[in-house]
Amino acid sequence: TTIYTAPAGETHFRDETVNADSTYYYRIRTKLPNGTSSFIPSEYGISTRTAYPLETRLSGFALSDTQIKLEWDASMLNGGRVYLQKKDAAGNFYIIFNSDTESSYVDTTVAKGKTYSYRLYVTSKNGTSSEYTTEAAVTVEQVPGPSDPAVVAMPDNRAVLSWAYPYEVETGFEVWRKDSGYWDKIASLPKNTVTYTDTGIEGGKAYSYKLRAMRGETSFSTFTQAVTVNNTTPQEPKKPICVALQGFLTIYSAENVPANSVYTLEYRTDLNGEWKDYKSASQGPLTAYMSYNASSQFDFRLRANVGSLYVYSPVYHFYGSVPEKVQDVKVPIAGYERVILTWRDTTSKEESFHIYRTVKGNRELIGTANVNEERFIDDTPASGETCRYEVVPYNACGESASVATTIKVPKIVLFKDISSVSWAHDAIYKLLGLGALSGSQTNFYPNGTLSRGEFTHMALRAFGITYLGSYSFTLSDASPAHPYYEDLMNAVALGLAAPDAQGRILPNQPITRGEIAILLSNILNQLGKPLTSYAADTLEGYKDAETLTPENTALIASLVGDGIITGRSGQLLGLGSKATRVEAAAIVYRALEKYVP
Repeated sequence: TTIYTAPAGETHFRDETVNADSTYYYRIRTKLPNGTSSFIPSEYGISTRTAYPLETRLSGFALSDTQIKLEWDASMLNGGRVYLQKKDAAGNFYIIFNSDTESSYVDTTVAKGKTYSYRLYVTSKNGTSSEYTTEAAVTVEQVPGPSDPAVVAMPDNRAVLSWAYPYEVETGFEVWRKDSGYWDKIASLPKNTVTYTDTGIEGGKAYSYKLRAMRGETSFSTFTQAVTVNNTTPQEPKKPICVALQGFLTIYSAENVPANSVYTLEYRTDLNGEWKDYKSASQGPLTAYMSYNASSQFDFRLRANVGSLYVYSPVYHFYGSVPEKVQDVKVPIAGYERVILTWRDTTSKEESFHIYRTVKGNRELIGTANVNEERFIDDTPASGETCRYEVVPYNACGESASVATTIKVPKIVLFKDISSVSWAHDAIYKLLGLGALSGSQTNFYPNGTLSRGEFTHMALRAFGITYLGSYSFTLSDASPAHPYYEDLMNAVALGLAAPDAQGRILPNQPITRGEIAILLSNILNQLGKPLTSYAADTLEGYKDAETLTPENTALIASLVGDGIITGRSGQLLGLGSKATRVEAAAIVYRALEKYVP
């Protein structure tokens, strides 16, 4: 298998895709202008065997005045064998024990008060030997061990270990930790210590701890029993659900309490108030009851605990009365495929907004809008029908009074003059359905020009840009009587278009293809959908590309690269040329399909 192709001049390679205790064969050949060389050193390659890792540590303590107990982790042997060695008086190590299953050995050839050194190594089932462990020096001197070890996980990836030690004979303690690997000493602590905080753990993992007392450098107690902690933060609960009825409020969790977790309902009575515990549950759904009146205001949240680790649900804001009604319900954009409804939110009590539509006396709930929203899109309107739209704020106490507006939803108009531009039919009728084409005429005039005001109207409505409705400036050449006044004012207010030094927007001037590109780019940025970047060589072949500024080169390369703008005859971009109505519709449609499908 070819695993790497080296550039000319490179003479080494590190293979980091190998397994332990395995044999691999490697060969190499040179690429030449007319082919490749033969394999080196031969077709059969050169072999090497990876090492066998040492995944255990050796520790020991005096079991009595005549015994030392040595311990290691045998879980990593996997068919291998451990060899325990002891150092003799001349400083040489010799094997005193070997096993493929045991995890300890008691050396009885020791004398009270003397210090002995040990080490071990492991061989795999294939016969490969590991390195040696660090030498473990143990003095035959008994030291009482700690008791009652306990560990709890704390926020910010900390684990706090505690124990009892009622003696005054130790000089310190060792703390050992194990996760998915082997036991490792992580801390040496001073005398009289009874707690330790481990700040080196990771979220989502379980850890085991054990510790022992020591006196001096070589006298140790036995290890405590291992204690384990799971540093997994509980899953965030969903927002609590509230149901109000005749002065009594029922609050419950949206799901059952997960296994090994506790849910606690907390509440407060004002925004800056102290959170207080109300009720806890360790199984089933948490359910609680509370009385309220019309002036009541509560915030509720659920706290999920796994031991000392916790996480909060989103806050539910409860008010003891229904919300105030909205104001200024309008339909700024209406087409046979889409109706956009807007309003002014004048309440802080809503949980959501219910949107109702009445057609021919049939009232139905067609959707909801989230808290603080002031807009709803009906993408299945009743084409050609008179519709009454209602916006009704809602919370746990019920619905407020509705505010409505009535409109006649346009129906599809079949243009009589677009047979020669069949390639653009999808674009034209899509924009018509979105309410982006004004008027109800039966002619589209595909080859006519369109003004800056008319294109601004088309683009803003096609992309569903929200209309602000109030402005702190004026335009010198666009009065409120102008048919595209709202569109132009909104574009300037949102930074999509800019008037000249005399405050003119030139609303009746025919728009150019280049001006269309700039306005589209600004709209997409406003929507958080910046253009895809393309290199300048995307414009190679267009005779007038060299006239572009560097900034406009990047913009037009993006639009050309995405196929949104195509060239005109003669291999020209024609950005300074007046855009036709069909060109404008096609460009807007392609941008919609690419960025707002």
